[in-house]
Order: sequence, then C-alpha cells, then structure tokens
Amino acid sequence: RVAAWILGLAFAVEMIVVFKNGLGESGGKLEGEFGGATVEAIGSAMMTKYIFPFEMISVVLIAALVGAIVIAKKFRYENEN
Repeated sequence: RVAAWILGLAFAVEMIVVFKNGLGESGGKLEGEFGGATVEAIGSAMMTKYIFPFEMISVVLIAALVGAIVIAKKFRYENEN
C-alpha cells in the first residue's frame, strides 16, 4: 500500500512537470501547415494503402467485443445459480 502511494505521488508530480514544461512558447497550440492531413486523405489512405492492417484491426476488435460479451453473460449466469 505504501509503495502504491509513493508511485502515485511520483506519477502525479511527473505529470505536473511534464504539463508545465511541455507547453513551451506556443502554449500547446499547433502551428504550421499539415500537408495532406485531411479527413479525405486519411480515409483514402486507410482504404487503399493500409486496407489490410485496417481490416485486421477490425477483426481483432470484433473478437474482443464477442469475448467481452461471452464473459459478461457467463458471469451473470453463474451468479444467478
């Protein structure tokens, strides 16, 4: 328990330092041009160049969803008996 408090406090201090020093002169605002970083360009890249990784990620997410449903139903069924 003491170790958890120490680690939690260290993490909080680290986050304060990172946010304080990380903003820099721009105040956290993004500056400059973003060449090709539009919704259309990202969608086009996802459906052409990166179609296979995109589909594999969708399969993994569907499997995780089905697994979560199975676990939730099994848990509820075991608690009712």
